[in-house]
Amino acid sequence: MKEPKKEEILQLLERSDSKPMRIKEMEQKLNVPRENRSIFKKMLRSLTTEGRVKRIKGGRYVSASEKKTSETKKTSKSRARSFTQEKKSKVVGKLLKRKNRFVVLPKNDDIPKIKIEPAEGKGFKNGSLVVVEITKRNDKDKSLEGKISSVIGQSGDIRSERKSILYEYDLPLKFPRNVIKYAEKISRGDLKARTSERKDLRDILTVTIDNDDARDFDDAISIEKTRKGYKLWVSIADVSYYVKKRSPLDKEAFKRGNSYYLPQMVIPMLPEVLSNNLCSLVPREDRLTKTVEMDFSIRGELNGYKIYDSIINSDHRLTYSWVSETLSRKGKVKKNLRELVTNIKLMRELFRKLKKKRIDNGELDFDIPEADLVRDEKGEIINVVKAERNIAHGIIEEFMIAANNAVGIYLSNKGVNSLYRIHERPDQTAMIELRDSLQPIGYNFSFGKEVSPMDIQSVIFDAQNRKDKSVVNMLILKSMKRAIYSTRDDIHFGLALDKYTHFTSPIRRYPDLIVHRTIDELNSKSTKNYDQKTLDRIAEHCSVTERRSDEVEREAMDLERANLVKTRIGETFNGKIISIMPFGMFIELDRIFVEGFIPRAEMKANRRKRWFQIGDQIKVKITEADLERRRITLAFSS
Repeated sequence: MKEPKKEEILQLLERSDSKPMRIKEMEQKLNVPRENRSIFKKMLRSLTTEGRVKRIKGGRYVSASEKKTSETKKTSKSRARSFTQEKKSKVVGKLLKRKNRFVVLPKNDDIPKIKIEPAEGKGFKNGSLVVVEITKRNDKDKSLEGKISSVIGQSGDIRSERKSILYEYDLPLKFPRNVIKYAEKISRGDLKARTSERKDLRDILTVTIDNDDARDFDDAISIEKTRKGYKLWVSIADVSYYVKKRSPLDKEAFKRGNSYYLPQMVIPMLPEVLSNNLCSLVPREDRLTKTVEMDFSIRGELNGYKIYDSIINSDHRLTYSWVSETLSRKGKVKKNLRELVTNIKLMRELFRKLKKKRIDNGELDFDIPEADLVRDEKGEIINVVKAERNIAHGIIEEFMIAANNAVGIYLSNKGVNSLYRIHERPDQTAMIELRDSLQPIGYNFSFGKEVSPMDIQSVIFDAQNRKDKSVVNMLILKSMKRAIYSTRDDIHFGLALDKYTHFTSPIRRYPDLIVHRTIDELNSKSTKNYDQKTLDRIAEHCSVTERRSDEVEREAMDLERANLVKTRIGETFNGKIISIMPFGMFIELDRIFVEGFIPRAEMKANRRKRWFQIGDQIKVKITEADLERRRITLAFSS
């Protein structure tokens, strides 16, 4: 058996439930064989010398890392849940009845079980999913007491579990009545009167490109070839025209922070009268927009830009699949589509040049597949596959990045208070951990005192044609800091850009709406810009709601995956190891795009003198699909 790795020692010490440990205790937990204990001690001394582990009183060791990974400390899930539950003092959990005793086991593992008084628990079924209002907190033993405020349904039932996610994260399912009334009162009567103050782009061929099932269209694009290169128009729904500061709409949009996209529903940031109608850039309808007009050289270099209020009329509502198929099709084009197809080909031409330029500058071009749910005619989920990305996705993504970059440069040059989208440089400790994770699977990752995008990009390129490409991309992504909203016009490390903001999705992201208002104020030469303190508060709040949104969407997807495979328990699959932890390892299955977990006990019982590494291919079978914990458990299969 091989000796343990430094990564395993660090992961053990960084676990949220870990206490300072002596050497013998660590050896036992990591199952270090007697013959390798001297090697283990040398490894521990080396980590101490490197400053990654500290030795404290009593000969015990602790992690010295300031940054804990999401798998070894409190997860972002716990933070997002506690954000809402501490505020509301309500917790979602499973009611357990034992004779005259009642307790609720919270969905959030970081919250201790809650005692329910017998009188409060009577009349409720054992195993019910309930919402508990905390009535008493005992600081001495950290125990909680509460009363049941509502019943969601039976634990383990798919409908009840779906509802429980909404309750867990305190998601706003309905708009307040005053917000709906305000939205319905917004009139389009003055649209013609305002047209004269805007640049009229209705004669330019303009299209939207979205998913087949998209309902809110907040960006449209136009393009033409010029003598010096290309002119690109990115027109965005002018939400700030309709949603005024401190209005009921504005207050509710701020509270939500963003829209939530779940497998079974969408919870929009704005009422549908705006998000799917008045602000949506539907085809053949005049719409108020803000446009970033950009001039690019023949090589794809940004030579200049203008930002102004505009009015457009989208000519076509295109889909990613249609654009991709059209670009791959050979032969003659129908007469009525010639201008459109020529336009799309020009978009592809510019996209390739912009993409190449950003890759040359060090952009981290991750290839991490997202899950796509396949449904039958009745809308029931029958499979989970890797979502397909085609050239049309790339075109829109690249053009939106270009617009966000131009607006970021504009705001920074103006020196006004505003919001930016920043992605800080990863810290040294995280890079050392990444290096140690990559070395065993054959990657040589080196970097200087200050890691650059090029350092990481080289590893991404090395993995392009290897089977462990997705694993490597995921390891790199986990080592990165999270992109956040900030008032600092700092770098976006992942995109290798000096200035960046979010401007292109004001229908579904509140920070974009703030940026639109800042542009309004600059164009009108107003002095009513947001002050620094207000913007700092907005940036922090929207970073939190974004984390919550990401976590909710992951939880909902994990639930649907578990529900899908519950009928396939006992089936055998080939899989790939994507993560190894002290308590087990995670496997990505091949025929259905789901992740399963092999517990540590199963690993020990079936090791057979084998040392597992990330990226290894193994055969497993599904043993459990737990809807309550949204987890799939696996075992080895011969």
